This record gives sequence, C-alpha cells and structure tokens, in this order.
Amino acid sequence: MRHFILLIVGLLLVSRPAVAEDPDIARRFVERGLTGTMVLSSLQTDQTFIHNLERAQQRLPCASTFKILNTLIALDRQVISGEDDVLQWDGRLHPFPSWNQDQTLTSAFRVSCVWCDQELARRVGAETDRTAIRQAAYGALREPFNLTEFWLDGSLRVSAIEQVEFLKNVRRQSLPFKPSAFDALRRIMLVEQTPAFTVRAKTG
Repeated sequence: MRHFILLIVGLLLVSRPAVAEDPDIARRFVERGLTGTMVLSSLQTDQTFIHNLERAQQRLPCASTFKILNTLIALDRQVISGEDDVLQWDGRLHPFPSWNQDQTLTSAFRVSCVWCDQELARRVGAETDRTAIRQAAYGALREPFNLTEFWLDGSLRVSAIEQVEFLKNVRRQSLPFKPSAFDALRRIMLVEQTPAFTVRAKTG
C-alpha cells in the first residue's frame, strides 16, 4: 500500500509538488467555493498531486503546525522526558477551557496548547530553536524574534511545499534528531489507526 503525506491546516492541504496542477483536485475546491492549496506526495515514488502551485510555494505564518517541530526539538534536547511528562498549569485562565489544566506532552499537542509550547520554547532556548529550524529546512525565521511568539506572530514562515518535505523527512527520520524523539513524536501525532490506514496529524 502506498503511503502519502497530507498536512491539513483549516482549509489548507499541503505537500511537495514537482508537477502541474491537478484538475480533479482543483474541481473539488471550486465546487465547494474554497480558496487554498492541496499537495499530496508519495513517500515511495515522490509522485505528487497539487492544486494551486503558486500558493503552495508561498511562505505563510506557520502557526500551530510548528508544534510538530517544537515537540521534536523538545524531545531531542530532553527538556521534557517524554510524551507522558507533565507541564504544570500556572493557574492563569486561557480562552480554551482544555488549556486550563496540567498537560502532558501528548495532551498539549492534541489540544494545541499555546502556553505549553511557549514553556517548551523557553526550555529549549533561542539558539537551539534557530539551529533546529535551519537543519530541518523549515521555512525562514526573521531576526530578531520573540522566543515565545515567533511561530505565532509571523516571524517564522513556511510554504506548503516545505511543510510536506519536512513531514517526509520526519517520516524517514532523516533529520538530525534522536530516534527516540521521532518514535515519541509518531505516538503523539497518532489520530486514527485501522487495519487499512494510519492517520497522524496536527491541527490548529
């Protein structure tokens, strides 16, 4: 069975294209009145299907998709011991009730807990983040940047093509991170598993 990488961010569906526009995908966007991009890319063959190549090449604020890389960095640098380690809530109220409690790394990822990722970023530090982003070829980071806001305020921008190339490298474990960090991230990202398919994802 072929494996495809598919990243979904709201109405943005992305991957690594090297082909022309796919008319079937384009038609589905038109039928639903949606504006966005979709790129599907095979891990085995690099066969790629795309809608809206121009948008797929455009770097946009990464927002919560950065939490995939942020989690990987935190696990690799061992600023948190594993997916079940607890991040303590400081009692401040946040707009989403699910954030207002202690979180494990797994639960923080699933509810897209901003204060949790900000705490991880503080532990990791600016220089480590800067280096890891460069090593992962994860878009472009504008200097200077705010350590706890750069993925939220537009300082870190990444294209759909870069996002999916990054995800493919995560799947192949070809980035300079510990195997144990990749293994934990795979467990954290698991959304659904059946005999026919497995879905790992990040929404935000």
